[in-house]
Amino acid sequence: MAFGHLFMIFMTMLIFNTASMYNAENPVSVQTGSSVQLDIQTDKLPEFQTLVWMSDKSKNIVTFINKETKILKDNVVFNQTTFSLTLKNLQKTDSGLYTAKIFVPNEEVAKYRVSVIDPVDSPVLNWNITKISVNSCIVNVTCSSPERTISNSYHSNCSQEEVTSTEMQPLTVYCKEDIVICNYSNTVSWRNDTVQIKQLCTTHESAQEENDHTIYAQVQPKNTLQRPLEMLEKTANPQTVYELTEEMPEPEISAQMQTNNPVCTTYSTIGQHQKPLFATEDHTVYSKVCKSPRGRPHVH
Repeated sequence: MAFGHLFMIFMTMLIFNTASMYNAENPVSVQTGSSVQLDIQTDKLPEFQTLVWMSDKSKNIVTFINKETKILKDNVVFNQTTFSLTLKNLQKTDSGLYTAKIFVPNEEVAKYRVSVIDPVDSPVLNWNITKISVNSCIVNVTCSSPERTISNSYHSNCSQEEVTSTEMQPLTVYCKEDIVICNYSNTVSWRNDTVQIKQLCTTHESAQEENDHTIYAQVQPKNTLQRPLEMLEKTANPQTVYELTEEMPEPEISAQMQTNNPVCTTYSTIGQHQKPLFATEDHTVYSKVCKSPRGRPHVH
């Protein structure tokens, strides 16, 4: 009794697993515009009179009766030797359940869930740079698809871990050797955008050097010998001379001299002293200028 009971359990499980194999939907993902071949899912078919490929949308696609084939749908190819079905130039409307059945005996010999999917768009990798030393920098990156954006930061040694989104079309950013890779994919396609860290750091450093417009001037050493004002004015490279104004005693001028020789007053403009670019010792030479006598008549 015990042996017979175990045998019945074994046969029930075998029949159940065989039926499950044929009834299971095998998922197939196909890129829009491409083709897919659907094969019979058994190694050896029993003798049959009729084989039919059908879908849940258009009913019968191909009928094979007594070795005669009738194709009822465009863009399909049927193989009379292997009984496989090839779907060509698939569009999203072709997504659905495809099944093959034989009759006499009645048996399901293939079952596929076909999903037609568009390829992904190209992702966009953006970055900005933080300089940390002469030969090193931190690259802050953002990896974007039309639906989402992820970000991460990388040093020159690419030590950070991979960052991946959790959607069905994963977006991933990671660093391999010296290359940051932004990858966007689905079950039928993938695309990426890349950038080299070392090149970014070098370009950033060169740009900083090009933007440096500082002008440096050479400062001559101090000459301990002070030269007279007349000599300074005649030199090939005259130095700046500042004049100091102070009050001087007014000279006595006779009335006759004022009448015969009218005095003309001369004014000069003294500008504000410009500070040198670099702090140096004071080489300023001063001279005295006498103030014009008071009370002189104006020149007509």
